Amino acid sequence: MQGTPGTSERGGHAGAAGRGERIGNRVAEALARGRHAGRPHRHLVPAPAAGTGRFGGRVHQGLPAQHHHGARRLPGALPRPRPHRPAQSGVPLLRAQLPDRAPLRALRELEQAARPGPRPPGARGRARAGPGSRSGTPDVRKPRPEGDGGTVVAVDAGKTKFLVGAFTRSKPAVELERHRISVTTPAETLELLEFHVAGLFARHAVDSVGLSVFGPLETDPLRPDFGAIAGSSEPQWSGVNIPALLSRRFRVPVHFDFDVNSAVTAEERGQPPGAPGFVYLSLGTGIGGAFSRPPGTEPHRPEPPQLGHIPLPRETGDPYPGSCRFHGSCFQGLASGRAIFGRWQVPACELPASHEAWDLQARYIARACATLVYSSPFTTVRVGSGISQVPGLTARANDHLHRFMNGFPETLCREKSGTDVIQHAATAPDSSLIGAAIQAAEGRGWEFAPRRRKCGQQTSTGHVQESQRL
Repeated sequence: MQGTPGTSERGGHAGAAGRGERIGNRVAEALARGRHAGRPHRHLVPAPAAGTGRFGGRVHQGLPAQHHHGARRLPGALPRPRPHRPAQSGVPLLRAQLPDRAPLRALRELEQAARPGPRPPGARGRARAGPGSRSGTPDVRKPRPEGDGGTVVAVDAGKTKFLVGAFTRSKPAVELERHRISVTTPAETLELLEFHVAGLFARHAVDSVGLSVFGPLETDPLRPDFGAIAGSSEPQWSGVNIPALLSRRFRVPVHFDFDVNSAVTAEERGQPPGAPGFVYLSLGTGIGGAFSRPPGTEPHRPEPPQLGHIPLPRETGDPYPGSCRFHGSCFQGLASGRAIFGRWQVPACELPASHEAWDLQARYIARACATLVYSSPFTTVRVGSGISQVPGLTARANDHLHRFMNGFPETLCREKSGTDVIQHAATAPDSSLIGAAIQAAEGRGWEFAPRRRKCGQQTSTGHVQESQRL
């Protein structure tokens, strides 16, 4: 029997509309009671603005075409919830915390450009985003051409600037390109570092990274903060782990070392066999130093001594209290680039060579070098970094050194007669960057592996994994 429209549940559009309304009410009640929590019905779509569909429902005109077919909104239905996606975290800084500015947009463009094209017909196996990459993560490394010795990335992380360069693995290494980053906050600086390194990976066949970084550093591979800056004179950088960031971001080993150790490595590479050892001093925003190793020893360089914090007597007429936050008037507190700015309120790079600041600077350098010559087996001090490049500074320091030593000991003064105790570093002012390239090419320094196990985690052989120190 035919039903009368508006009176039968099975007859006409009015009956269908009434049936749909009752079903919608029951679904809404179920959702309110939590019976369908977390399991939204596939036909429940957001309420539309216009358009009429079957059974009195209204079709969402803003949905893609595939949602129009058979999609209906039941009265009282709730919109489809979006899945909760927690923020992605990374080390040492959270990638989600970095501001979305032009460098990151450019970085994403580089990653998209590095994605491999369509797989050739007949290719077997699961497609991957790139060599050594994990599923869903594009690899920015460029395949190495046959017969190519490869390229390494070197990073010199200083207190006022970062230098990033690409070098060949050849001996001597040939620099291919370089970029400079002015240090601001750790987050902004590391964002730019990641951007420039990604560009080098996209343009060259890079398989390792060398890093020279100011200390102190955590060098115990069994500690969870292995590789991080620990208790630095730059408090905003304490706890930042640059080796971990680079290794896990680009999935290559990172060979890192103290900046002064890297500089010594670069200086030793250029000297002839049997050459005498030396003390290296880095005179920059801060002051650090290291000793060259005796010829013929294994390439195992320990943590450098804190030569920048040796105590010095204050020169007559110098009222400046010192810039070191630990000791005040130590070598670094009296003669570093930060001390020069604090004493004269002018950056060191803006002071003319004839300024009285440089004679005072030469006296502090001479007193520190006299202490080093008297307390070590070395009779040569090589100085590098920015302050060492001031014209005439080392000549003034040598004059003051001879006056401070006053002819004692006689054998040393006779040996150094006609030569300078304080000398320019041959590779300055790029000593640390060149040393970082050597570390990456030859596997020197401490190594942070891409998939380093956590502290105390054992390998399949039962031994605790340690990053090798060469």
